[in-house]
Amino acid sequence: CISCVIDQYAKVFDLSVREKEILEEYMENYSALRQCCSMQMSKYELIRLNGCPVTQYLKLPEYPHCEKQNLRKIEKDIFNSSIPINKVNLEYNWAKPGDCVRFRSRVASGRVFNDRVFTNCKNDLIVVKTGKKRD
Repeated sequence: CISCVIDQYAKVFDLSVREKEILEEYMENYSALRQCCSMQMSKYELIRLNGCPVTQYLKLPEYPHCEKQNLRKIEKDIFNSSIPINKVNLEYNWAKPGDCVRFRSRVASGRVFNDRVFTNCKNDLIVVKTGKKRD
């Protein structure tokens, strides 16, 4: 629970109510982007974007419901947040508005976790061959 962890930190760092709210909003947005908009997105979103049925997963607590999120708004909100973005591994991780569409398109075209090739709709699919050439 994001707010539970933030409550613990708020006590330790003596955060104001407003600071706590900012942190909660940021972490909720970050969580959505992490699960829905990167090359390391949720396995459920990965299979959904590749046209696989996900109805059997909808009630699982870890299912991210990316299809219900306003990802463009979330991108803008987190980009404009007072909390700075740590831009690392830009090939795989979200860093700016527009990255969400870029990653989701890439995944939907059959590229998955860290640029591996999507092979099937099984939930255990993520042991697949890499798409990168080796020397």
